[in-house]
Amino acid sequence: MKRILYIGGFELPDKNAAAHRVLAIAKGLRDSGNEVVFMGVSKDNRETDVLKTKSEVQGFITYSVPYPQGNSDWVKYLTDPKPAEKLMKVCGPFDGVICYNYQAVAFDRLRKFCRANKIKIYSDCTEWYNTNGASLPFKILKGFDTWYRMTVVQKKLDGIIAISNYLKNYYQSCKNVVVIPPLVDFCEEKWSVEAENLGEGVNFIYSGQPGKKDKIGEIVTAFSKVAENGNCKLFVVGINKEQFLKSNPQFTAADVPESVAFLGRVPHEQSIAYLKGADCSLIIRDSTRTNNAGFPTKFAEAVTVGVGVIATDISDLKIYSKKSNNVMIVEETLEETMAKFASVMPREKKERKLCDLFDYRKWTKNIEALIG
Repeated sequence: MKRILYIGGFELPDKNAAAHRVLAIAKGLRDSGNEVVFMGVSKDNRETDVLKTKSEVQGFITYSVPYPQGNSDWVKYLTDPKPAEKLMKVCGPFDGVICYNYQAVAFDRLRKFCRANKIKIYSDCTEWYNTNGASLPFKILKGFDTWYRMTVVQKKLDGIIAISNYLKNYYQSCKNVVVIPPLVDFCEEKWSVEAENLGEGVNFIYSGQPGKKDKIGEIVTAFSKVAENGNCKLFVVGINKEQFLKSNPQFTAADVPESVAFLGRVPHEQSIAYLKGADCSLIIRDSTRTNNAGFPTKFAEAVTVGVGVIATDISDLKIYSKKSNNVMIVEETLEETMAKFASVMPREKKERKLCDLFDYRKWTKNIEALIG
């Protein structure tokens, strides 16, 4: 048995996609006989002594540091590895630490601490963001942090969990690199939640918090044209209509068809209920370094519940589309692909079966290979 400390900017148990990922990987490690302890972040708890934040999530001991709120908080958060070091000293011994997209300066300092104390250190790398469109101060700070983590620190570790083959290929000269896509726990109750009744016709769904990665405006435009020729609806989970119009000024309220329903932010289990009630999940992003290095969690969720998926050719989605009969990669235009999906969808909706392609149990050997 090995004891592993898993640290990063995740909010357990389910407040962000990072939380779902690290819990699934930790369960794989636990099933292999290891013990995993978490140190995440909390927007609710302002306790600065990490040892006083002890809690439990799904059988794992967890700790947290306050999510930074001001400039001084951010400077400390980005550069100070002392909370993690304190846990390793007081709650140890630990055999290894996995750092989820960890801030570069603190990461490098923690790496040196681990070397001095003969503790293995690994990265769970799921992103490679750029700073296009950001303010100059953010470009400088985030740009340096990303460059230093991706090109310097992570090449000096004992191993890397890469979320995509894009990242694995980038780190091909490094030792001990394994690919682990977004994972789920197939046996969690949320996957058995009753599907939301979204009505007749072809029900498309977009789920997430639209930013520069997701092309929600393009989705609404394509859907508007497809809906003219059939009984279709589009459900948008994660954003309300006012937020959509603000972030997509090319639209007026009158431009948005009545068949587009904005559902706003909902609990994760409710979003799964909407997903299960839909016919097709839309994952539309440009082919950029950011999107090819990452991997959309919503793709794994859609495949898991058995709904159709229309996705652009980013990351490893084409690879996994060959392992599922429900995925269509956009080869021509989004409008044409959506129209094609609507035309081939059976008129009578059948009960879908859950798919375990992304269940963490199928990836336990890959997870265990990391720590040896």
